[in-house]
Amino acid sequence: MSSHLDVDAYYDQRLPATVAVSPDGTRIAFTVRERDPDEETDLTSLFVVPADGSREPHRLTRLPGASSPAWGPNGDRLAFLTTRDDDVALRAGRDLDDESEDDVDEDGETDADTDEDGETDTADGPDETPQVWLFDLSLGGDARQVTDFEYGVSAFEFAPDGDRLAVTSRVPTDEEREYLAERRDGGPIETERLQHKAEGQGYLHGVETGLFVQSLAADAEPTRLDAVTFAGVTTDVGGPSFAWGPSGIDYVSNDGDRPQDSYATDIFRVEPTADATPERLTAGDGTFTRGGLAHGPDGELAYLRSPAANAHATGEVCRYDGAERSLTPALDRPISGVAWAGDRPLARVGDEGTSRLLAVGDETAELDGWSDETTGVGGFDASGETVAAVRFGPNAREVAASVSGETPTRLTDLTPDDGLSLTVDRFSLDSADGPVESLVYDADGDTDTGDDPRPLIVDIHGGPVAYDEPRYGFIYRYWVSRGYLVANVNYRGSSSYGQSFSEAIRGEWGPREAEDVIDSIAHLTATGRVDGDRIFVTGFSQGGVNTPHVLARTDRVTAAAAQHGLYDMYSAFGTDDSHVWWENDFGLPWEETDSYHEASTLPLVGEIDTPTLVTAGGNDHRCPSPQADQLHVALRKRDVPSKLIRYPETNHAYGSPETAIHRLEAVTEWFERFDPDHERGDDSTASDPQ
Repeated sequence: MSSHLDVDAYYDQRLPATVAVSPDGTRIAFTVRERDPDEETDLTSLFVVPADGSREPHRLTRLPGASSPAWGPNGDRLAFLTTRDDDVALRAGRDLDDESEDDVDEDGETDADTDEDGETDTADGPDETPQVWLFDLSLGGDARQVTDFEYGVSAFEFAPDGDRLAVTSRVPTDEEREYLAERRDGGPIETERLQHKAEGQGYLHGVETGLFVQSLAADAEPTRLDAVTFAGVTTDVGGPSFAWGPSGIDYVSNDGDRPQDSYATDIFRVEPTADATPERLTAGDGTFTRGGLAHGPDGELAYLRSPAANAHATGEVCRYDGAERSLTPALDRPISGVAWAGDRPLARVGDEGTSRLLAVGDETAELDGWSDETTGVGGFDASGETVAAVRFGPNAREVAASVSGETPTRLTDLTPDDGLSLTVDRFSLDSADGPVESLVYDADGDTDTGDDPRPLIVDIHGGPVAYDEPRYGFIYRYWVSRGYLVANVNYRGSSSYGQSFSEAIRGEWGPREAEDVIDSIAHLTATGRVDGDRIFVTGFSQGGVNTPHVLARTDRVTAAAAQHGLYDMYSAFGTDDSHVWWENDFGLPWEETDSYHEASTLPLVGEIDTPTLVTAGGNDHRCPSPQADQLHVALRKRDVPSKLIRYPETNHAYGSPETAIHRLEAVTEWFERFDPDHERGDDSTASDPQ
């Protein structure tokens, strides 16, 4: 076993995120998330690399922040979103048309721009305004700013001619503008919206998002497409989705009577002119479009569709070229993302705990060389004969590309060498709804069973409509370096094993997931690999939901950490952002009260005796922090050891580098505190507070 991994090595991670293939397939643009230990923040940078790997990646941006890279159709322009100071070209010189002697003070500042203390007054504008910036790679030099929306840009797309962009931005009325300014100054939150909050955004203001056409010519003013609206819960929570094809701009929206009360959406098409009338392309039959829109070489459209009222549905890839048809009617696997490789759509598909790339159509086939038992794919893109993706396994997360069907070539060398090599093995156990598969992480060379049983950490995935697969992650490497085995359980409810397996828990959370976790723990203990007195359970989001379900049904667990979960579904309704989901799965709480209570763990606290750490985020709107308060207080009322950690500025995420490190150390120290075989100093055990 190698020595313990230093927790500060967390800052050394460099994680590729988004990839974009140039139109001719010769170059790959990608973003990398890096960590700044001085500012305690994540930094995202933009790189470009040849698709054939003939040279090292080139860093294009050296200022923090870059997302959503997109190539112009000619391949000579590369645009991205970033939040920066205004472009020098927009700031230099005087705008004499906007100034007069009457509104300039003696210090040369306009009255409209300064307050009585001489500080810049930004009350009428947002705090951060991401804009589109563009590299002209044929000319070279720095990127230039090509949009200047007061409330920033949320998404953009190149026109087929490459000289215009479709752009989305908020467009408040005068009354809404005043309200937003008051909100930024700490004023009251006022809303009449049903979907009144969203994770990552907080309380929603109801301001419309408009669709604009922005010419890339200097000083061009954007044109709003007046008839376009982005409505629906999926848009509220996930943001606008649109793509510009040869027949117009296709976009996703809900034009029904109650768009804030349904996940249903349809695709509309509109010509890029101010007064154009949108045309509905899809049927409005209770399905929703997800995973983005992608146009093929002849303008045909590919997208993903699923039943709007069933979160467990696997969905299908559809093609629209005057009429809609499914390309994957028999593919009983979850699909995420779609792109075109030549004349065939590609999709990322979850298949029994592995993410694969499939070419779909009359014949569906997996792309060779991208996935196996220990390797999967994340974000991907394609153009012509070139496919690029983030490829990952237990020891690396890198960008790779395949040209003309050849074996994928690794293009980056981002993963730090921490001296640790992990292995992942799998096993399956029978359940009433099909085999339940688990993954076990260990240090290379330490996978034999025998006379040296190890402590075990079971990390339960979120979702629940998600799945674990072998992946690179600092947390697992940290735990394995300290001697733990780390296990994942793709419990019933997980995706990638078919829709019926995922639907087994629909409207009835708890018993099946807990049974699957407990059975996997029992199996590993029986093999001799795991010390039955040193078993620890944790999970984030749905993993946090499932953790106390496990604890209420077994006394095998030594200590646990429930992170950012829901523990009283009845009181969660309306305090989180998931009311549509809960109604679809459980019904309405005033009509189906028993369903909400039976899915909750607060009524089960009387069955829990396991020391439990509970964490929450103060800005978490998916699993609000009062849920953690309830579980912690209930456990302490019964004298069960419990500790509550609330991260005030954190949403439904692991948080900033500083927060993520604190979380990892806190969970590990909690497990060690109750580990009967952990070596500790004289002062490392604390008394149990009352």
